[in-house]
Amino acid sequence: MKIEINLGTAPNGATIWGIGYDSSITHDKTCGTSVEKKYLDSILPQTASNEEYHYEVAKYVSSMLEEKLSDKNLIFEIEFICQGTSFKKMKL
Repeated sequence: MKIEINLGTAPNGATIWGIGYDSSITHDKTCGTSVEKKYLDSILPQTASNEEYHYEVAKYVSSMLEEKLSDKNLIFEIEFICQGTSFKKMKL
């Protein structure tokens, strides 16, 4: 499964990174989640390129969805794509 991470604008005018997904995969039956870009930029590590930044965004957004999943193993089947940069959580 692939989930695209999109840059958008919230109703309050804030710039956000957000995703949409099928509500059947989450315990709270939501179909999307987002985080304000300004907040995310304040907590992400410094990056040397846009690609590295987009990777960090995808990694963070994956953790947001993982918290909501009914079946936690599903996270290993999802590829998160942010501006062409991909992140997929791997089992250790």
